[in-house]
Amino acid sequence: STLVDVNCDLTGLIYVINTYILTVVSLLGILFNGLCVLVFARIIRSEPQIGHMFKYLLAKAVHDLIQFLIQIFAPLYYCESCSTYKTFLSQVWYIWFYYYVESINELCSGLLEVAATFDCYITINRKLNACKKNLFCALVILGTLAYSCLFYTFQLFSFEIVKQSKQIDNQTASTIYYEFKLTNFASTEASKAFQLMHGLKRDVVTLILILILNLLLLAHIKKSMSLKKRLTRGNMNLSNINLNDESLHMGAQRAAESAVGTTTTRRAESRAEIAERNTTIMVILTGINYTIGHLASFVYYCFLIFFQSKFSSCFFIVGLIQFYVSYVTPFFIYYKFNKSFRSCLFQTLKCKF
Repeated sequence: STLVDVNCDLTGLIYVINTYILTVVSLLGILFNGLCVLVFARIIRSEPQIGHMFKYLLAKAVHDLIQFLIQIFAPLYYCESCSTYKTFLSQVWYIWFYYYVESINELCSGLLEVAATFDCYITINRKLNACKKNLFCALVILGTLAYSCLFYTFQLFSFEIVKQSKQIDNQTASTIYYEFKLTNFASTEASKAFQLMHGLKRDVVTLILILILNLLLLAHIKKSMSLKKRLTRGNMNLSNINLNDESLHMGAQRAAESAVGTTTTRRAESRAEIAERNTTIMVILTGINYTIGHLASFVYYCFLIFFQSKFSSCFFIVGLIQFYVSYVTPFFIYYKFNKSFRSCLFQTLKCKF
């Protein structure tokens, strides 16, 4: 909602989206992201040695939850018949929360999605052990928050609240109301550069990083599946060897006896491989979900940067629905592809109800 160029009539469309559509999406977002926060917290508490990926996803769910808690009040801001319409507090809410805090949460959510994907990649490849330390995880989570808070301070200097009055027919007294307007700083080159960097980091750079990491994860899955097929083919060839020779027959017997003792270990390894593969697929799908949600913004900024042209604002506003829905759907991806998430979800629901 921060980079719309008003080149088409958006009044009715914005009202419908913010009053009805996004209200429903926000309620769903509060419900499902709230459950994600409870479930991820339970997983981390019950499994202290679990990877940092779940910690990043917990922090991301917190930011998404705050974002929807802010968005749920948007109808009160746009409702012309409500007592909150164009009051001083409603303008403060818009500038500080709907504009500043929501921008912080959007950027943090994207950066933490990158962090979770990166952690999944280094975990399955057994690389960069220094990135798996608790201190590194805490620095990433707190660092993204601190960086986002500092970067978006320019937005607080871009608006000011002004007191207005208007005369209503058949009334002697005028009605007082408040509006915000752009300051002189908002028209400076510095402010425009910050605004462009906002879009680049949230919708372009973050999306590209997620796409690259997802391609690396897909390459790893393909490689592991090819290796498993070769091993299976090799085992089938060994089973076809003629065991008529007594020495080979005895060796096969000893191998069979040894295999009996390692069946449990192999099954455990197989379960671990399946869990790891499902977790990798989960991360890939959440990355695809993020990409789809930010696709409209990505196209908007690419055309703005490389072709110096802009889409209709209606295109950007309709993409806003797609943007917010992408913060709701991860819950279903976690539920489908992560056994720990499902079991902890059922335990959480039992405790609450």
